[in-house]
Amino acid sequence: MNGDQTSNSAAVSDEIIIPVIEERLDVNKRIEKSHATIIKEPVTETKIIKVSLFHEEVSFEIRKPTVDTSTSQEPVTSKEVIEIPFKREVAEVSTSPYVREELIINKKPLTETQEVIEEITTK
Repeated sequence: MNGDQTSNSAAVSDEIIIPVIEERLDVNKRIEKSHATIIKEPVTETKIIKVSLFHEEVSFEIRKPTVDTSTSQEPVTSKEVIEIPFKREVAEVSTSPYVREELIINKKPLTETQEVIEEITTK
């Protein structure tokens, strides 16, 4: 038996152990900051609004006198300008801002599964 133990010890000591090395795939996560851009641009449109406006008109008529025709005024010898005032309304347009509608922006967290493909080496 002693001889068997010696031969077994000798056989074990003749073994060569070669480790098999393999790469392990480690996946880490990091937070990447990004942003969404919202651009507000002015939009010009033409609006037509009907407005009632008041005005006075000057009119004249020529007729025969209804009373005594004698006068102390002299006849017109040169150009004479007579101004008759009258009134009219004029539309004045102005604009003022107001909130027509609101845009509501929300963020919500989502989780997705992504497949990572990488080659590993085994020796």
